[in-house]
Amino acid sequence: MKIKTLGNKIRIKIPANSAGNLNLESMTTAVEHGEVIGIGDQVDSSIEIGNIVLFKAWAVDIIDYEGEKYYFLDLSTKGLCAIVNPKMKHFRGTATISSTATIR
Repeated sequence: MKIKTLGNKIRIKIPANSAGNLNLESMTTAVEHGEVIGIGDQVDSSIEIGNIVLFKAWAVDIIDYEGEKYYFLDLSTKGLCAIVNPKMKHFRGTATISSTATIR
């Protein structure tokens, strides 16, 4: 089935070792990674199909449709952290961010 990504959302393919294991309540500061496989018509041109992106786990919308899971990230939630070098074929490892900041 073809799913069309709309608006300011991107569709993400999450690696099998992460997919389905996102526990959004316990991962408030965890960062996941995935490959962009769909782009809405309002998304900035700096994000392209095939980019590897780092995003906050809580920002992902998981949709289960006809037995298949689809992962979407709404860019207005500010859950997108970074785009990994597009020439980099694979990103391995884990990433975490700190939720503390110093304001002066």
